[in-house]
Amino acid sequence: MGRVIESKELAAASGGQGQYGRRVRELREKRGWKIRTHNDDASLKPGQYRMDEKPPDDHGLVFNRGISAKLRAQVFARNGSLCQMCGLMPGEIDPYTKRPVRLHVGHIKDKSVGGTDDLPNLRTLCSTCNQGAKNVTAEPPSCTRTQG
Repeated sequence: MGRVIESKELAAASGGQGQYGRRVRELREKRGWKIRTHNDDASLKPGQYRMDEKPPDDHGLVFNRGISAKLRAQVFARNGSLCQMCGLMPGEIDPYTKRPVRLHVGHIKDKSVGGTDDLPNLRTLCSTCNQGAKNVTAEPPSCTRTQG
């Protein structure tokens, strides 16, 4: 409790499972675990996590793994590795966070309101837009930036 851990420690603790960042979000959002990240604590850097209180008893914990690596690659290829909301590309500096952009696959219609993990319902989003769009955006916005 209270100790900052790095992404590589999470990867090792998970036995080498992929997408441990997604698992952390699921623990926070769906299971109520109090895990802090750089998004809610400025003293933490990207890839650092801290748990400030004991997690709730949660027997039978199962994670959703609906988006395969192949499907993720298809989404990135289709969207040209470009955030579909703001137009930022990986490595550019996000004007809001002042950190390099990381892209994610996000749902157009969130699963909580009936969306699916199918290619037409997925889009590439940067971290900032993905956090802000949660359960809000019904249709894919079009960015103004063109690929060069």
